[in-house]
Amino acid sequence: MIVFLHNDLDAIGCEMCIEEMPFKVSKIFYTNYGDFVEKCNQILEYAKTNNEKELLIADLSFAEHLEELKMLVNTFDSVLHIDHHSYPANFFQKVIGKGRYKCKIDSTKCASKICYELFNIENKQLKVLIDVIDVYDCWRTESKMFDKSQNLNKYFWERGWDNFKQFKNKIPDDYNTTITKILNREQEGIKKLRESNLVVRSKDNSQKITFVFNHEFFNPVMVEEMNQGQNFVVGIENGIVKFRIRKGVFDSCALDELRLLITGKVTGHPLAFTYVIGRDKMDVVREVQRIAKIIENHDILPF
Repeated sequence: MIVFLHNDLDAIGCEMCIEEMPFKVSKIFYTNYGDFVEKCNQILEYAKTNNEKELLIADLSFAEHLEELKMLVNTFDSVLHIDHHSYPANFFQKVIGKGRYKCKIDSTKCASKICYELFNIENKQLKVLIDVIDVYDCWRTESKMFDKSQNLNKYFWERGWDNFKQFKNKIPDDYNTTITKILNREQEGIKKLRESNLVVRSKDNSQKITFVFNHEFFNPVMVEEMNQGQNFVVGIENGIVKFRIRKGVFDSCALDELRLLITGKVTGHPLAFTYVIGRDKMDVVREVQRIAKIIENHDILPF
């Protein structure tokens, strides 16, 4: 069996669930979406060379990659696709070879939680971990575990997959010291960003938009800004735009319409999407003006 995963916190939760199963996994491919098509081609080549017949996909959206999904389904005897992203209407009706393709799509929970439940896993330590991952990935700000989920994600990106997998049995010995180190670094970084005017609210702030011209400390700045009532936090650096929306403020229809206006797409996370613009300073200026104008003119209604 070949496994195809995203490369984030939810994906490692999926991998840890897969490890609980008697699957004979020969190779795992990871993508950050920037190399999505390339990784699909690598999977096709690996399957051909090694006569692999089964593919398990988890925490990956094919909403913008229907043709790649068709190629994978037509290559393997069995494809299991586990995901929690949104898809266009009638998307799955276009997938040929349905007898070989099975999907479990549920936008109400993270992909690793879907895996845990679908595979009927019984591992209390892993379940606790998956529940915290779900809080982070679904951005459940109402949860008492929200701050802990933020720290869990920080640890994952700081220490990597191999160290993180210790959570299956126990909390890693370096967890507390690592989190303290990260939080201290973040506070110093955020202070410098604000002093350098790299965290900017829209002119009159009537639409409650914050622009952050940095990605390294984007997440902690976003949490701070949303805790202070900002509805939109937009990170722009190196031609990549991270658009985040405060949970519980707008209904799903309004969010879909706004995402369509911003990116031209209606798929992905309802509260978070990323896209690419030019790297020139004027590209950044134009994008800031465009976003502000769209939100100002868009009749986006709260609940």
